[in-house]
Amino acid sequence: RRTTRDRLTRRPRPRSPATDYYSTESIGRAGGTDDAPSTATPRRAEDIDAILARRQQDREEADVIDPISDTLLSDVHEDIYGRPLPDIARSEGRLLALEREIKRLPPSQRRALEGHQMDFVTCPHARMILEQSDDGPNGEFDAAAAARRLAKYWQSRRGFFGFVASCAQCTHPVSVYADYLRHYRRKLSVMNDPDADETDREDASRMVGSIHRAKVRGLDDHLQNIRQEFMDAFNHEQLGYETDTGRSLKETAIAMAMDSPFDLKLQFVQVEDMREDRASRRMVRYFETGLRLFGHRFHETRAVTLEELDDCSAIFDAGFYRLMPFQDEIGRPVIAVLNLAVEGNENTKNNDLTEERIRRLGLNGTHFAKVTWYVLHAAMERDRCPQNGVIYVADGRNFCAQYVTKFAPLIEESTKVDSCMPLKIRAIHTILRRNHAILPVGLNTLLSFFNLAVKKRFLVHARSMEETLEELSTKYGIKADILPEDLGGAVGAEYFAHWLEDRRAAGI
Repeated sequence: RRTTRDRLTRRPRPRSPATDYYSTESIGRAGGTDDAPSTATPRRAEDIDAILARRQQDREEADVIDPISDTLLSDVHEDIYGRPLPDIARSEGRLLALEREIKRLPPSQRRALEGHQMDFVTCPHARMILEQSDDGPNGEFDAAAAARRLAKYWQSRRGFFGFVASCAQCTHPVSVYADYLRHYRRKLSVMNDPDADETDREDASRMVGSIHRAKVRGLDDHLQNIRQEFMDAFNHEQLGYETDTGRSLKETAIAMAMDSPFDLKLQFVQVEDMREDRASRRMVRYFETGLRLFGHRFHETRAVTLEELDDCSAIFDAGFYRLMPFQDEIGRPVIAVLNLAVEGNENTKNNDLTEERIRRLGLNGTHFAKVTWYVLHAAMERDRCPQNGVIYVADGRNFCAQYVTKFAPLIEESTKVDSCMPLKIRAIHTILRRNHAILPVGLNTLLSFFNLAVKKRFLVHARSMEETLEELSTKYGIKADILPEDLGGAVGAEYFAHWLEDRRAAGI
């Protein structure tokens, strides 16, 4: 038996092109009017159903060898470039326009939509009409004509098949999780669109609010289950008391998660693509990490100030991890991650972090994790950052084989912080030198772990600095004037120093 997970991790086979042989006249076009007689026949309708049923089967049965689904690839593209794939953007725009026009029809002509709210996400009949509706004055999409045609099509089906017209196997396919996620995102888009019809926005707002409340209730249920499983598996004598509260660190983290406000819980749910089970585990990891890094004070305040990070001042002063002053063109904060030096040279500044200086100062992975935590939370203070996520731009020009062995434990702790935060890392851009010696090895490694690289949105740039800056600007919307001077940008190191001074003076 195929599970939802199977459906989400399999690539659909190429669809059957057979419906291309059926002209729009055969599915109720008839000049685009509601009162014109349809030329469709029951036989043709049955043939169309058979073809669409096959499409649905292709959608559910996919190649298990390839775990990169079309949905994942689409999400990755949107995260990296800040916009959906062109075909998807075109299709979604048309579907939204078609749905708006359908809602303007008399209730008697939109019975299919009233009976199935996911029509414009999963229904192959609507998409079939959509593919054959370039009939505006200049060949553009005519949403009003497509709406009339779709209404006529359903009217014809009901005339031929009666009630069966609405319950055939291919009519309303079994929705997979990706369909529900698309439906939610579309409603969210309508709700936030100032140009949308006010009634549509109100309807979308009610639906989105209902989804949010249901998802947060689901998150609470999962947190309760995690707590119960924890209490059933262990007892205080086995665990010992690890926090000042008289409870184990894990138990305290679970309690903090359960006591969190609605908006924070929703943030975790949204980061995990509305999956409450994953969101609950991420949330517990988040509070566990905070307690491990900052102790009892984090339990009391749930916040961290620069004053509490004096032991990390060398990392801040080196500017290793910098939140840049401006967002990219999509509105996402940019965080620059600069070099750690294996050995110092004539270009090394006094406050740069070299292996020798890191060892002398006693810095370890925990210190780097604390800095990562602080900077990411500072980014989250910016408008819509929790929804938009952040972008990393990392300097890998001095990357070498020794770098991995010497600094991997430090970077690993920061990566753990990334993976538990209530926001998404949309893309990680790593800049290498042109013809970098590590490039062949790096590319082979990247290909070996391609699935992981895709899921982490990891990109490598190995051109000249001028070409890399041009690529970041034109393809990814990351302009040079928002990058640090160390990476060929326009933001000097003094900005970050002033930023730290201002935050320290403000007690944040």
